Amino acid sequence: MMVGTKKMINDVLEKADGHRVNGLYENFVNYPRSIQGVEIAIFFREVSFNEYRLNFRSKSYANVAKVAERFGGGGHKFAAGCKASGDLNEIKKEVYKYCEEVL
Repeated sequence: MMVGTKKMINDVLEKADGHRVNGLYENFVNYPRSIQGVEIAIFFREVSFNEYRLNFRSKSYANVAKVAERFGGGGHKFAAGCKASGDLNEIKKEVYKYCEEVL
């Protein structure tokens, strides 16, 4: 699991001399998946205060689309996403609970 705050994302974009870094934060979610023993990778990207975009990736068997659907999102078995509002720690607890169900 990784979290990217709005400030972190903006700092990266500023260092790119104002040029949009296409897909930069979307690709962050792929890095934890390369770690041995990790089946589900999640990237929580802050889009505004208490508003998050979640990207899910799975490696071989977990259906992350089912997790995203619980939050009104979608995708396919190995790549999905959704939006969530509220306290980040509470969102994480819910997400982890649903991830355990698909493992």
